[in-house]
Amino acid sequence: MSEDMVLEILEMLSDLQEDDCVPKNVRGRIGCAIEALKCEERSISMKVDASLQELEEVSEDSNVPAFTKTQIYSIVSKLECIKQ
Repeated sequence: MSEDMVLEILEMLSDLQEDDCVPKNVRGRIGCAIEALKCEERSISMKVDASLQELEEVSEDSNVPAFTKTQIYSIVSKLECIKQ
């Protein structure tokens, strides 16, 4: 189940990364979150923690549009479900 959720989250993150309304620096951080989730050498717990760290920093950025923040919070919520 967690692998399916990770794939869903990766798709959501990819959609955000391709959105032109998202500032370039934020898209870069989202890319880091994607890479953290794709890392083969880490356990699922470590992948989720690294991705959460990136996304929490993104969510604190004042340049992020409100709609994008809502999407990020949704992704963070899904990642926290995996972590438990």
